[in-house]
Amino acid sequence: MRKQISTWLAILLPSLLTAKIVINEVQSSNDETCLDEYGVSSDWIELYNTGSTAVDLSGWGLSDRLDRGRKW
Repeated sequence: MRKQISTWLAILLPSLLTAKIVINEVQSSNDETCLDEYGVSSDWIELYNTGSTAVDLSGWGLSDRLDRGRKW
């Protein structure tokens, strides 16, 4: 779990420093909450815009692998 979070931060941190977006919540062992339309309870994060203007997230991505920076 720590490795995944640190990998996400390594990928997101440069963009997060210039934007006013923060990682607000992390659910890395989702066993039964927040089911999707297929009944699957995937891991998730919540991003929060602390600024007063919209932030374009196109080009952002998440990954649990450093060699594949935009896996999701």
